[in-house]
Amino acid sequence: MSNPVFIIGNGQSRLQYDIRKLKKYGTVIGCNALYRDMKCDHYSAADANMVKEMLEYPDKIDQSTIWTRESSYKELWPANQKHKIKMYPPEPWPITHKMDFKKRWGSGVNAILLGHHLGHTDIFLLGFDLFAIGNKREENNVYKWTRNYSPHRKMKRYLKLEWQTQMLHIFSMLYESNFYYVKLPGASEPDRFAQFKKTCLNYVNIYELDQFLKVNY
Repeated sequence: MSNPVFIIGNGQSRLQYDIRKLKKYGTVIGCNALYRDMKCDHYSAADANMVKEMLEYPDKIDQSTIWTRESSYKELWPANQKHKIKMYPPEPWPITHKMDFKKRWGSGVNAILLGHHLGHTDIFLLGFDLFAIGNKREENNVYKWTRNYSPHRKMKRYLKLEWQTQMLHIFSMLYESNFYYVKLPGASEPDRFAQFKKTCLNYVNIYELDQFLKVNY
């Protein structure tokens, strides 16, 4: 197996694992407010307000690169010159229809594409709680109701479906990569993702992740 990259979302499932241990195995890309709790190699923050918050704490991000969408990058000028802020890389596929165009994609899915852009073929996803146990609309972000996060108790109906659709597109276009979806036991494996288990998608029980990494890396 190749050197892995770990994409850390902020679904509450990741609280069941000490994500700090991942740095010894490979590159770590954290999403949004993860900077508050852990230094990562890279951060994905699509929204300009989140990046502005991060810049208020330079000691937490001084060794990291922050990636953001083009509109946010332009809004942040000239802070880009003082800090390591970069625009998300372009789509790694020909743009032929609207799903190819990721201008408005969020931090999580852009972080997955960033892992691919950095040359990794083994891509681990933690804290991507698209198929959480229990109330599907209950807000389950680690940083819910804090600065730069929604004040609502329930997620918008379309959000998880939108994220699933974007991830399906990534799996279909980057099928030569190995995606390891780390989840809680009991969380569903949706029918929409089933076709990719034959090509690029693998599920890993979060409580068995340590052993999986020790054996394979």
